[in-house]
Order: sequence, then structure tokens, then C-alpha cells
Amino acid sequence: MLLLILLLYTCNNCDQIFTKDGEGMEKIYRISLKLFLILMQFLVGVGIIILVTGMPILFDNLGFHLKEYLVYVKNLTLKLLFFDNATYWEHTELFPIFWVKYRETLIFIGASLLIGLLFSILVVFICYAFFFKKVDSFLRKLIVFESIPDILIISVLQLGVIFIYKNYGIKLTQVISMGSERSIVLPLISLSIPASFYFIKIILISIKSEFEKNYVLLAQSTGTTHISILIKHITRNIIDEIWINSKTLIWVLLSSMVVVEYLFNIQGVSMFILTFEAPELFVIVALSIFVPFFLIYKLYELITPQIMKGERE
Repeated sequence: MLLLILLLYTCNNCDQIFTKDGEGMEKIYRISLKLFLILMQFLVGVGIIILVTGMPILFDNLGFHLKEYLVYVKNLTLKLLFFDNATYWEHTELFPIFWVKYRETLIFIGASLLIGLLFSILVVFICYAFFFKKVDSFLRKLIVFESIPDILIISVLQLGVIFIYKNYGIKLTQVISMGSERSIVLPLISLSIPASFYFIKIILISIKSEFEKNYVLLAQSTGTTHISILIKHITRNIIDEIWINSKTLIWVLLSSMVVVEYLFNIQGVSMFILTFEAPELFVIVALSIFVPFFLIYKLYELITPQIMKGERE
């Protein structure tokens, strides 16, 4: 069903399919091949997740247990194919408990991405509006700040809030989640800082590359200001570059989320896995992250190139 929807969506005008000289059949072939490759990539990704999930069985007690590993992978695959919520997890029914944890993690990641993107756009605009000649210097310094470990950022934020509370009696925000009191602000800041650094770096590098292209040089020769060029021409041309690079950022945030959830006692999927340490939980978490992001990015690849070409032309 998903492949059929993508096929129909990719064909902007279905009447064009049945054109003369076999062009329509060639177009169907190209689209079908692309969808087939996407399906293969999806199955390979799911297969790798399942194989990785069984690794603790393969190297149990520093040994090599290939037979037990293959049996476990087979049983796990069958459990996923014929999923039964009542029997999949030995402790209790996995759903809806898992959705609560999953939603908690996605909210933090989504919010930090949005905050980081908006903040980075503001910073980049200020740089090009008031410090155009110092952008390269700013970019070099940014790369240094980007290397700061997540745990150091989190520790500084937590100690800063505690220091202000102990010395001035002002509670800026909840340091860790305890009971009904949830820590929201500090985890968001902890995730938004690396997201902002990454977005600013990618946007600045992309803009710098665009400023070296002929159409920008031509616009500058006509007396158009760099801000006008940035807003009217460059912005729409770097959207694709930002989107492609966001894949790396999402995986970085997912790895950072493990530290954030642990230090702030956030009951997300990372804490869920760390608490129970069950391979069956890991594969569900990995698939729940892999599948939606895979579909979103592949759908973007199928649809967006036509839009981007139309804009750049």
C-alpha cells in the first residue's frame, strides 16, 4: 500500500504515463526500480537491527555461540512478524507503556530540533547582517565550541541552577525529574545547544558555498546587497543541503538523549532500555526510530528533487 501511494504521488500527472514512443513505460520502470531499491534498503535496515539485537547471545560469556545466535534471530524475527502484545515481553504487555516512553523521547528531540533550527537561523541572519566580513572567523570558533562534550554542558547547566538557588534562593527550573515534578527546560537546552551549533555550521558552510557561485557573483555585480541575495536566492537553494545533513544531527541527538534521560531522570525509551536491558525492547525501540525517519527521508527524496529543480531554474 505504501509503495502504491508513493508511486501515484511521484507521478505528478498520470496522463503522462501513457505517452508515445514508450516514454510512459520507461517512466514506470524508473519509478518502480526506485521504489524496489527503497524497499530493499528498508528490509536490509530492519535485518541489520535484528542481527545487532542478537549480538549479546553470539558473544555470551566471552564465547562464540553461532547456533544459539541463529536460533535467537529466527525466534525474534518470528515474534516481530507475528507480534502478540500479550506475550512479546515477559514482564507485562508492551503497549501502551512503550508509547508513553516513545512519545516522551520524540517530544524532546523534536522540540530541540525546532529550537536549534530557529536559533541558528537568527544567528546566521545576524552574522550576515552585521558581521559579514567576520563570518569565516566565527565559523572557525564555532567548530571549537561544537567539540564540547554533552555531559559537560549538562553538568554546567545543572550546577549553575543549583548555585543560583543556594546563594540567592531563586529556583530557575527543575534540575531533575522527581515524581510529578518534571525537568523540561534544562534537557531542552542541553539538546538544543549541540543542535544549534550543528545547524549554524551547516548553514554557514552552505551559504559560503553558494556565495562562490556564478549567479551570486552576477547579482553582486548589479549592486544587490548580500542580505538581499541571501534572502531572495540563497535561502531556498540551501534547504536541500540542510535537510540532508539533518540525518546526522538526528542520530547525534539520539545518542545524546541517552545521557540526557539518565542525568535528568527522564522516563523515555533510553531509560526504558537501561532499566530492563531486554533485547526484545531494544529491537522495538530501534525499529520505532528507524522506520518513521527512513520513510520521511525517502519520501523527501522522491518528491523534493522536482520541487528543488523548479526553484533553482
